[in-house]
Amino acid sequence: MNEHDTAQASHDADHERDAEYPQGLKLFSIVVAIMLSMFLIALDQGIVATAVPKITDRFHSVDDVGWYGSAYLLMTCLQLFYGKLYTVFPLKAVFLASIILFEAGSLICGLAPSSIVLIVGRVIAGIGGSGVYSGGFILLAQTVPLSKRPLYAALDSATFGLGSVSGPLLGGVFTDKLSWRWCFYINLPFGVLTAVTVFLLFKSSKTSDQDNKDLKAVLAGLDSLGIALLMASLLCLLLALHWGGLQFSWGNSRMIVVYIFSAVLFAAFLSVQHWVPAVQSSLPSEIVRQRSIAAGCVYYMGWGGSFMPLVYFLPIWFQAIQGVSAFSSGIRTIPMILAYVVASIGGGVVVTKVGYYKPLLVASSLLMAVGAGLISTFTKDSGPAQWIGFQVVYGVGLGLGADLPLVAAQTVLSRRQIPRATALLVLFQTLSATVFISVCESIFVNRLGIHLQHLLPDFDLQTLTGVGAVDLISKYDTKGDADLLSAYNSALAETFVVSVVLASITIIGSLAIENGNVKAGDES
Repeated sequence: MNEHDTAQASHDADHERDAEYPQGLKLFSIVVAIMLSMFLIALDQGIVATAVPKITDRFHSVDDVGWYGSAYLLMTCLQLFYGKLYTVFPLKAVFLASIILFEAGSLICGLAPSSIVLIVGRVIAGIGGSGVYSGGFILLAQTVPLSKRPLYAALDSATFGLGSVSGPLLGGVFTDKLSWRWCFYINLPFGVLTAVTVFLLFKSSKTSDQDNKDLKAVLAGLDSLGIALLMASLLCLLLALHWGGLQFSWGNSRMIVVYIFSAVLFAAFLSVQHWVPAVQSSLPSEIVRQRSIAAGCVYYMGWGGSFMPLVYFLPIWFQAIQGVSAFSSGIRTIPMILAYVVASIGGGVVVTKVGYYKPLLVASSLLMAVGAGLISTFTKDSGPAQWIGFQVVYGVGLGLGADLPLVAAQTVLSRRQIPRATALLVLFQTLSATVFISVCESIFVNRLGIHLQHLLPDFDLQTLTGVGAVDLISKYDTKGDADLLSAYNSALAETFVVSVVLASITIIGSLAIENGNVKAGDES
């Protein structure tokens, strides 16, 4: 560590000891506002799913279905950009600007007169949502002392998990009882409440990087080129996953071109990160090479990529295989989310008491891998004992480690490094979820098509693009439900294997992370 870093670490340690954190009602109000922002961001990721049929009926836009979700999730690449913004600009100002963008995008979606306008609104909401999500954890770092953060971070993570699973459920209620537009209007009052609370009660602390008043130099150091290259690379990858096996065969020349473009653009992004100065890079070596951060990125890549596909495809299993309604399928995922919430809060309490977080992180990985493996064994005859018990095992593992990589980052890094490290960790979590939802969709559709072609020799794979996932059961019920359900279940079980693999990858990250102590971090 050089002299500047030593002085900066000393300054951060003094600040950590001397900071006057909010107490009482003020602390409660800020924490509730942060939790509410987490809930809204998670809710917005999945609430559109059950509204898509009504939206496509309204705009006659079946071809745009994929973009209603991807346009929002693609903006997760901006996490790195926000990491820089939170470092060089006041935290409160950037967070409030993010909420305003998120609210504006939600309003545009709610009022959208056409499919194109809706997609534009999703992009704007995604831009704001990226900043709100990472900003919530950074707000928490300046609201409570390190030794108490595991508990509060666990509450945030539990709230995010609750929002992720509640999204499709509430989307179905709004669509059936009110209008699909309420899937977006619901964000407005709660977003305003969050913004007002943060504006009135939260006080940002200043970092040394914010002493630079040269706005031109600050803007030049935001790595806009690197972020643009990363977003373009991801866009090409999502296009390939969306087209593969349906619009074009996997070996089609157009698909190969898209693959190449995605790889070249990503290589260009890495090259930019290597050649630009460390202060400008979105992936600064001082953070990326830190053991706990690198391990945390591996863990979150597996965590996000394992969790979100189950959020999307478990309800399909309940609806298609067990024949329940969309609302009932959401109810049947409660065991997983309830276990997630309880384990997340319980884990936060344990880490707050004992200080060490690595043992819980390892336990989290093992339970996730076992739980996902059990879920992948679902059959058309699986009863409540299986689909409740297996979800509980997975949910406990999911919750135990949901926030611990972020706690580790705040334990081992200086205050000035926390915003960029938080953005990097959140990027791996959300980007993995974005990519592997598309991966699972591609696997499911292609495997289902293969199984149905064996069952129905005249079946045309292109038919899958024009029929709902559950409607397929009634449309092709010509040889008896048993064979068709078995084919459908096999396709879903093969899709669930992706979650098993990614949950297993988290073991690498949890074993590699340093065995830090949040209590020792407060004393240093």
